[in-house]
Amino acid sequence: MSRKIVFMTLMISCILGLTMAGPAQADIICNGDFEDGDLSCWNSTGFVALDTPPFTIAGNYTAFLNTQGINDVCSWLWSDNVYPMFVPKSVTVKFKVRYMTDEPITPTQVDDPMHAVLKFSDGNGDVNMLSMSSNGVMAGPGFKVQDLVTGHFLPARSMPPFFAPGGWTWETNTMEVSGTIPYTNCDPVNIRFDICNSIDAIVMSAVQVDDVDITFNPVLVGGGTRPGMGFPIFCF
Repeated sequence: MSRKIVFMTLMISCILGLTMAGPAQADIICNGDFEDGDLSCWNSTGFVALDTPPFTIAGNYTAFLNTQGINDVCSWLWSDNVYPMFVPKSVTVKFKVRYMTDEPITPTQVDDPMHAVLKFSDGNGDVNMLSMSSNGVMAGPGFKVQDLVTGHFLPARSMPPFFAPGGWTWETNTMEVSGTIPYTNCDPVNIRFDICNSIDAIVMSAVQVDDVDITFNPVLVGGGTRPGMGFPIFCF
């Protein structure tokens, strides 16, 4: 068999593979589960560390952001940029989170808020995926929050179940946040988590983050009316 025939066979196989698979770029964020044992591929400021068993959400390491009870001090953790390989039509984000606080739990006062934000490289149109504080949880547009202990999905704005574990006055169950939003260019994105002690000077709160994942869902062309069929367009 000639080299030309072999080359053409490989090309056709690759094209058919892309066509059949609908090549979503999944699990592309570096060290999204923190199992490297450090914060490689992440950037931080403030009080950010890694928890280890028995205090992790999953695996051997979980990111931990703490207010340290200092007034108007924030801790920030943000990923390196993630680039789409193919022109996307949307981006899917998923992560696990747990909130701990010594603040009083009340729906009438916002103390020590945390946020999870999907950030775009041009700085415009960033998406607030999750806000959480001692007054409850608010999911961003297109995102949902599931309590992984009860299996229940929380209303978009709600007070999650808080319990008293012993170390902290109050703590939530582990929650999984997930959602898909339109995204149609080849610019990179990243994810930022933050928590701030913005009300008082003495009370401490913290948030744990784990299993962070970004998936770019590509535009497929040439597939006719067959769902999920077609060819992706490479980003250049």
